[in-house]
Amino acid sequence: VAKDVANKIGIDTVYSQLLPQDKVEKVEELLVNHIVAFVGDGINDALALNKADLSIAMGSGSDVALNSSDITLSNNKLENINKSIKLSKKVYHNILQNFAWAFSYNIIAIPLAFMGVLSPIVAGTCMAFSNITVVLNALRLYKVKVK
Repeated sequence: VAKDVANKIGIDTVYSQLLPQDKVEKVEELLVNHIVAFVGDGINDALALNKADLSIAMGSGSDVALNSSDITLSNNKLENINKSIKLSKKVYHNILQNFAWAFSYNIIAIPLAFMGVLSPIVAGTCMAFSNITVVLNALRLYKVKVK
């Protein structure tokens, strides 16, 4: 099954039917030269999930696997792995934008208010506008359609 799925999505190398310790050893071996993502759903996958750079658990998996993973898929559809990675990149960029906006306010407006160039009322208004802008920018993520 693993080889059939890999052929359909263009993955050349497949490791399947491994024992839990073999999974850990394979992940450690691959970590030397690669970034490793590991997908699992059972107790026997927990150690390998902990070792991988990116660990993804299937939502129907064991509690140990779910707690060991970086990402937990709410269903068992493998295509959601790609969607979750794309969405996480969009969230990351949104966070960077929000930090840039908030820090630019703090770097510019607060020193100006401290020096008396801006009145406290204007500085407070700028702070409120900064907070509103950060929240509105974050809310844009609700409109994101990931394919």
